[in-house]
Amino acid sequence: MNAIASAPFTSLRMSNVWQGYAMGIVNSRLVGNVHHNEIITNGGFDNFGISVGLVRTADNLFIAHNNRITNLGGTVKTVGISMSSTENFTQQGILTNNTIFSAGVAGAGIFINNWRGSTVRNNTITTAPLMSGIELTNGGESLIKCNNVLGSGRGMSYSLSGENDIVSNTCNQTTHSIFFSGNCFGGSGTFIGKNSFLSSSNYSSLYDGGAITGQQHHDQYNNWMPVVNIDKAFHAGGPSRAIFCQFHAPSNAIQPSVHWPLANPWDLFDAMGSPPPPVSDDCMPGGDGGGDYSIYHRTNVQASEFYNTLITTEGYFDEFTSAQAASTRQSIFELLIQNPSWRSTYSSLDSFYNVHVNSFIGSSSSLHLQFSNFVGTLYNQYQSLLPWYNQQDSLTFILHSLDSLLQNETDPILIASIIAQMNVLVDQIDAINITIENQIEMNEAINAALINNLQSLNTSLSLNLPHEVNEKNLNNVILKLFRQEVLTAADELTVRAIAQTCFADGGRSVFGAIDLCIVLFKEYYSQLDCPLDLGHEELQVRNKKSESIRIQPNPGQNESTILLPDSYRESKDLSLVLYDQLGNKLNVYIRSMDDLTYKINLENIQSGVYYLVISDEHGMESSKILVHK
Repeated sequence: MNAIASAPFTSLRMSNVWQGYAMGIVNSRLVGNVHHNEIITNGGFDNFGISVGLVRTADNLFIAHNNRITNLGGTVKTVGISMSSTENFTQQGILTNNTIFSAGVAGAGIFINNWRGSTVRNNTITTAPLMSGIELTNGGESLIKCNNVLGSGRGMSYSLSGENDIVSNTCNQTTHSIFFSGNCFGGSGTFIGKNSFLSSSNYSSLYDGGAITGQQHHDQYNNWMPVVNIDKAFHAGGPSRAIFCQFHAPSNAIQPSVHWPLANPWDLFDAMGSPPPPVSDDCMPGGDGGGDYSIYHRTNVQASEFYNTLITTEGYFDEFTSAQAASTRQSIFELLIQNPSWRSTYSSLDSFYNVHVNSFIGSSSSLHLQFSNFVGTLYNQYQSLLPWYNQQDSLTFILHSLDSLLQNETDPILIASIIAQMNVLVDQIDAINITIENQIEMNEAINAALINNLQSLNTSLSLNLPHEVNEKNLNNVILKLFRQEVLTAADELTVRAIAQTCFADGGRSVFGAIDLCIVLFKEYYSQLDCPLDLGHEELQVRNKKSESIRIQPNPGQNESTILLPDSYRESKDLSLVLYDQLGNKLNVYIRSMDDLTYKINLENIQSGVYYLVISDEHGMESSKILVHK
């Protein structure tokens, strides 16, 4: 798919659309280019400039370069560019030199989920205050470099995304410049260097209680400006966990200074680094391009030492929610499966493995890897068929060429010769078709057996806690997609409910559900309104209000009653607004009966599906209202 404007921002221009480009790839491979487009979206409840969703496919290539994307008003959730996949596999996503402006209530300038190995470079992103500039979930091994983010709630947000290179980005006038959640170390650590975190209204660098990036013990110092006498970096996990994200500052630096801001806890920094090297601007034309940052990552041996130290740190998992602890342990267990030598090197890692191998941690981790392996099998099957498809295409081209010659030929001898050649080609193409069909039939039998095995393993998972139920239910939905079955309304409700749960409460399946909502429904759900208790108390999770909001009757005809949960009783800036499916705000009368009860007049509303958006000082959520006349 190529959408390359011959006249930049003119020959390919669209406006007043819900979505610019929406690409869904199932059991196939995408090679896509979107260059020099002008995309202006306006309307629709969820709104995307460019969206790429992958199901059962790997090693896709998508390039978005030098596009101008504007998400205007009239929408609730907006995403400039989204790249999502049902399984965490290496893809080739390249987003460069795009200018993105998003004015939604929630969303992200760039959202990447399950696209390992992406490049996000030289983009200029401006978003509304409750959005993220660049958001990666399960988006490891990626280069995020030389981007400029302005005005976001979180300039850059990384959840369960390890082994990234985050280099020379500028985040200006954001609430938080950079945010980390969960294990962002992966197999070799994340490199965070030469970034400028400017004028954040709150903590410039914010880590949730379970965030792990790896120590930043290098001299490619980041800048926290302006220098102020308040904390600009915070790790909610306290000293025992902050040490695993620690930054070096120059040994001759004073605190606070540009490379050594005030931090809580103080263990998030130490002043043991070498003097700053000469300033180099690798974002200018002629700079170092992608850059090689491998020296700032851990070797396999160093990674095993890192995790051995982590799991033997006294009290490391204390005060985690059960979902946070499970997510971290699952990530470590999967690495132990992939690196069995770690267990023979460190007895503590071997004990960790043996303790969890027959528990939900071990079983779910093994299953998670097998899901990825299944996508790898599909890719290998595609690769094995590719030479046959190429040969088929080549012979078909020759056949068409001969057919063209035949139409203009009058010599009987030459006509007979061409027909003979064409008959030979037809026989060869038929033989190739039979080979392809036989291979596909064999592959389908293999895949059915693999899916049945995955289903059996998922069915056998022992469950005790809500986040475990979430993961099993989400696996069932993914298995349906693997079998190419149509999801039921109950399946869709399950995915949406998990996507609206906070990570600290719902575990790693939350990000999988967020991804599926984008791939399947083009709906974005944010974690931005999942609060951290900054007083070192237990991490608080967002009330799952959407499950307890009641609308009666629903469907309604002339009037319905809205019953809010008790969590809204003390809301100071409560707002209830009704939108249609185009994202248009509707002029309806909503009157308050008491603190938690409202009546909505539907007399002038036509039959259809509508969205009630409820917001207060803590965040925003929506609930469907059906009208039937």
